[in-house]
Amino acid sequence: MRSTTLLLVLVGSLSTFACKRESQDSTPPDDTATTEPTPEPEPAPEPAPAGTMNPEFEAVCEHMMDLFQADLGDTMEITPDVREQSKLACSGGLDKAKAEKSPEEFARILECNLTAATLEAATTCEAG
Repeated sequence: MRSTTLLLVLVGSLSTFACKRESQDSTPPDDTATTEPTPEPEPAPEPAPAGTMNPEFEAVCEHMMDLFQADLGDTMEITPDVREQSKLACSGGLDKAKAEKSPEEFARILECNLTAATLEAATTCEAG
């Protein structure tokens, strides 16, 4: 019987303490403190459809083709058809790299390829 009385006194004390606490905290809630949901980041732009050139990469892919031609020298001329197919493959590869790399890393790779003076220099761009 004594333990029941102690339990009731304890419960009564806790509820009294909680009631006093609520009455003391009479300041109105701060409406500016409401947390709004964090907006979702914008999705990355979709890669160009297969078989089309992503305009974002056209200058880089054109430069890469120029480097290939320079590397081949007079031994072989890249035909316009092969050049176009290679540029499309380049664009697809860059779309894939953009999805896999951080924006900073991808920008560094693009800049490195665009400024590479030789094909050999361009092959080191992804290695960092």
